[in-house]
Amino acid sequence: MNMKAVFSFFMFNIIWVLVVLSMAVVIFLTLRTFVWFSFGGDFLFSLEDLRRAYRISLFAGPICGSGSWLIYYRHYRSYK
Repeated sequence: MNMKAVFSFFMFNIIWVLVVLSMAVVIFLTLRTFVWFSFGGDFLFSLEDLRRAYRISLFAGPICGSGSWLIYYRHYRSYK
């Protein structure tokens, strides 16, 4: 395995962690806004929601990143 493959593996994982983190924050914000409009009351978006999004991204990001890298690397190796 060459250095380009190792570098792309880490980049895939880092990018997926950031993507999953941003998706989780947007989903939490959307759900909180929906509840706020539907039932009224205060708009509550706490640090606990950000911690949950961070934990979700640290768990799901490397799984998605490794899977997409594996698909990329198999395709790269077959045409080499």
